Amino acid sequence: MEAYRKFLKGLLVFGVIFTMGYGVYLIKSAIPDELHFTSNSTENVKLELSVPVMATIGTKPLNLNQQITVHTGETGSYEMKCSLFGVIPVKNVAVHVVNENNVKALGIPVGIYLETDGVMVLGSGQVSRENGELVEPAKEKVISGDYIEKVNGVSIDTKEELIEEIHNSKESAVLTIRRQGELVEVTVPIVESDSHEKKIGVWVRDDAQGIGTLTYMTKSGKFGGLGHGVNDVDTGTLMDLSMGELYETKIFDIHSGKAGKPGALEGMIYYNQTTKLGNIEKNCTCGIFGQADEKLKEEAEGEWLKVGYSWEVKKGPALIQCKLQDELKQYQVEIMQIQYGDNEKKQMVLRVTDPELIGKTGGIVQGMSGSPIIQDGKLIGAVTHVFVNDPTKGYGIFIENMLQH
Repeated sequence: MEAYRKFLKGLLVFGVIFTMGYGVYLIKSAIPDELHFTSNSTENVKLELSVPVMATIGTKPLNLNQQITVHTGETGSYEMKCSLFGVIPVKNVAVHVVNENNVKALGIPVGIYLETDGVMVLGSGQVSRENGELVEPAKEKVISGDYIEKVNGVSIDTKEELIEEIHNSKESAVLTIRRQGELVEVTVPIVESDSHEKKIGVWVRDDAQGIGTLTYMTKSGKFGGLGHGVNDVDTGTLMDLSMGELYETKIFDIHSGKAGKPGALEGMIYYNQTTKLGNIEKNCTCGIFGQADEKLKEEAEGEWLKVGYSWEVKKGPALIQCKLQDELKQYQVEIMQIQYGDNEKKQMVLRVTDPELIGKTGGIVQGMSGSPIIQDGKLIGAVTHVFVNDPTKGYGIFIENMLQH
């Protein structure tokens, strides 16, 4: 009997701890890390919460399970403290009052060209000596995702410069490598190959190109696109950017998506100075960002819209905007799920409901990443990824996350 009581007591304690832990998780995923409001306005805020949450800004108590009317004044930042049952502190939310923000919602395809900051290592491989012996001189000395910055103290930026410095080396080469933000030096032996070339057995890349979609542009010409970073196709890691450029592109074919096989936009990128559209200054997890040239600023299609912040996004009908071939159009989608928290790429789950778009593409295809998501006449986000097993579904990122870059 005593053992049974202990078991029940332990079960009760576990239940209380689990309930509290699950409640904390629900709050963190249901309340944004940041709340943005337009200055000198009145906003009604209603969050979908399944547990009792109280909050305070200064000394003012707020019941977040009810609709809150917010009257804003001048711009500024504040802290809102949230607690479970009004007792257990679980989350501090940054509240920002900002000036009204209008951006041009784009949805236009562009050609993307990036050069890496240093020469990116894809991996090591074997080299055949003059006598036919296979060796792997760089094995365990370099790893996938390293960036080679120097060879024997000489700075390099391209594959050609790397090859030249290896050719000028004698029995070994000292590589200065940037690995996860830290510089390390490794010494790699030089091998005389069967083709009478000096090699160290390293696969490398120094640039990348592809087609993506621009999301927005500000009045000053600052742009954002993709909604996710450009990752190396072999290593899957985010590419460190040295420089990048946008170019005109022409979409001439669409490969429709099917379950288990994502579709893609196929097009031609025109690389020359007359077709250059802008400079890419940043590649991060939220997308690519930079400055548009005058050509893009003057000719970019799209409509100037107010920014819709994350707390304004709601489940239900919305639109995505994209130019698949010759016409910039809006297509109907449904926002199925809203997720706040750390995962910047999967903050919204959306489903394409527009028969025309499904007929053209099967849903969301590669190259559409960055397509603006519009709800209630406001730009609220961008498409980021497609569900591999269901091309009618995909993920989206809140536009406020992109605008912070």
